[in-house]
Amino acid sequence: MRFIFEDLEPFVCTFEIENGQQTQKQTIQAPKIMLMNQFMSYVQQASRSNDPIRIKMSRTIQIYDNFNQKWIERENSVQFINKAYENKNGGFNG
Repeated sequence: MRFIFEDLEPFVCTFEIENGQQTQKQTIQAPKIMLMNQFMSYVQQASRSNDPIRIKMSRTIQIYDNFNQKWIERENSVQFINKAYENKNGGFNG
């Protein structure tokens, strides 16, 4: 077995779970594989639910803006909505 230590580098991500009128936010620091597994676990739970649920995992990264010659922060995110959320809100932008 070969370990790739880059895969164990900790990332800080925020999970945002919207269920009906309530939104919960949780910030987690963990290796990328654990964050991906947590997101997929939330997706599986939401896909089986009849309640409207939106799940978003995001993290802030720094990129270099060549035009302005400075570092800027940008959000990278992925989100999932279940069928009940889509029916109620009309998709991601509700």
